[in-house]
Amino acid sequence: MPNLILAEMTTSVSELKKHPMGVVAAGEGGAVALQSLLDDAELNAIADARRNQPIIKVILDDL
Repeated sequence: MPNLILAEMTTSVSELKKHPMGVVAAGEGGAVALQSLLDDAELNAIADARRNQPIIKVILDDL
C-alpha cells in the first residue's frame, strides 16, 4: 500500500526525544515526518515486491 508523506523535514525518534523543541522549531510550523516511519514504508514496499518470489529452504548448520 503506498504512503503519501507530506513533510519537507524528517527526524529520527531518538533526535525527537533528545531535542523535541529543536525539532519543532526546525520544522518552522510545517510537518515533520519520523524517519522510522519512512524506513518502514520503504521496507514494506520491498517486502510487497518480493512476496511472490519462491521460498528457498536452507539448513542453518550447512551454512
